[in-house]
Amino acid sequence: MKHIKITVTGRVQGVNFRRYTLQQALELGLQGYVKNTPEGNVRIHAQGDELNLNQLLTWCKKGSPLSNVETVEVVELPLEQFTSFEIRY
Repeated sequence: MKHIKITVTGRVQGVNFRRYTLQQALELGLQGYVKNTPEGNVRIHAQGDELNLNQLLTWCKKGSPLSNVETVEVVELPLEQFTSFEIRY
């Protein structure tokens, strides 16, 4: 089990990126959250097994249908007590 923080830059706000991320994370059985940042990026905290986290990362590089992903940065963090995956506002 791992916990990673993903920061996605580009045209990722106003294009349903968070909703699609939620759908992907739930399908992969991940816990954590996704939220927009004031800088115009999307921040994802995801926790789960490495295979499913890698699948989420692969999806993040492509993004939602209307998004235009420029960069995807990943940092590993200590495990947290997430019980679900949600969109945070």
